Amino acid sequence: MRITFSEATPGTVYRALRGDVPHPVVTIADGPGYDEVHADGDPDGRGGVILIEPFGDRCLAAWHENRERLSSQRGYMGSRLLRGEPGYVAVSRWSSPLMYARATRAVEPAIEWQPALYLSD
Repeated sequence: MRITFSEATPGTVYRALRGDVPHPVVTIADGPGYDEVHADGDPDGRGGVILIEPFGDRCLAAWHENRERLSSQRGYMGSRLLRGEPGYVAVSRWSSPLMYARATRAVEPAIEWQPALYLSD
């Protein structure tokens, strides 16, 4: 997979629901760059919102712990973890921003994240 934190390259463009995020636009496409290291559920399904989380090696165990906790929550549809340079990018699908917010309030995270929710163009 190829991931760019802009809309300058061809692919599926995702726009953040909020304007105050580090990466307001993310493009994901087939191609070199990131290799899939984990997938569950239906992260490529239709509908809902996409949670995109870039992070480094030191957060890998915490991401797995968070995913395990959150995957049992209502509204979780699936996730994919990609490894490339400079680190990892997790892409998770949730049924709605409301269900994601409820899930994160119900489950104590293993580490503080700064993820962003996105919709595709």
